[in-house]
Amino acid sequence: MMQPGGPMRRYAASTIPMRSCPSNPRFACHVMINLPDALNWIAEVFGEPVGRITVDTPSSSIKGWDSLGTLMLIADLDEKFGIQLEESEMYGLKTVGDIIGILERQGALAVAA
Repeated sequence: MMQPGGPMRRYAASTIPMRSCPSNPRFACHVMINLPDALNWIAEVFGEPVGRITVDTPSSSIKGWDSLGTLMLIADLDEKFGIQLEESEMYGLKTVGDIIGILERQGALAVAA
């Protein structure tokens, strides 16, 4: 059973700062995240050791990137960033870089100056 206020998590509490999401005020989401923090967050979502994944890491080499892991990713994108994926985007996720690309296109990735 889901807890009121959001989906349950299977990983440690994230250190990403939160704010109320305009797209869904009952959830909290993050304003911006930099690339190293985004990689660490993605590692947490899939139960990988922090620092093991890179932008080029394919889904096939991440054990936790299965159907349940994909659902956790989708839920976390919505909860933390207010990002709701289209079906085509969901099926297009083949590398960690694809997830980073979504964060960037949605304005959630802080680009280094």
